[in-house]
Amino acid sequence: MEWPALGRYAFDRDKTLVKVFIFKAPNLMSRFAHDLELHNDLIDGSVEITDDGTTVEATVDLWNLRVIEQLLNPKDRAEAERLMRTKILKRRNVAKARFKGRLAAEGDRPVAQGELSLVGNRRRTVALPFELVSVEDGRFRASLRHELMQSDYGIKPFTAMMGLLKLQDRIAVEIETELKRL
Repeated sequence: MEWPALGRYAFDRDKTLVKVFIFKAPNLMSRFAHDLELHNDLIDGSVEITDDGTTVEATVDLWNLRVIEQLLNPKDRAEAERLMRTKILKRRNVAKARFKGRLAAEGDRPVAQGELSLVGNRRRTVALPFELVSVEDGRFRASLRHELMQSDYGIKPFTAMMGLLKLQDRIAVEIETELKRL
């Protein structure tokens, strides 16, 4: 597939979905826990394609993640969101995921390489392989899936009931987005 034309592109919030998957830890109490899927479309940033290379900057508002899990009733979904905000994210002003880097190629697949920080914590160098889904007239679609460990970013995985109920350290993030030329 051809690469988008030179220029600056912004994330189209109406055509972007960020999904975060959180997994229950296997233990005696795991039957009382649920794997959770959270959604958000609040992403800001840009991709700038020049003759000298391509830069990427993106910020995702984590405070507004919404639990999608169908097995939970509305009250339990609201409680899961409240616990995420108070026990994991803690402060709204730093409840963000930020990425800043450049695009490169890894074999036939494009890769965004740069620094990722979560909730104002540690920056880690990451390589995020992605797929360029379509390119057409000033717009392009891209998707990616990346797994990470919360503890790598100074985030302690959620536990309850004196540690008997736990979520895994591992989470997965999927982003489906369309970017439009500015």
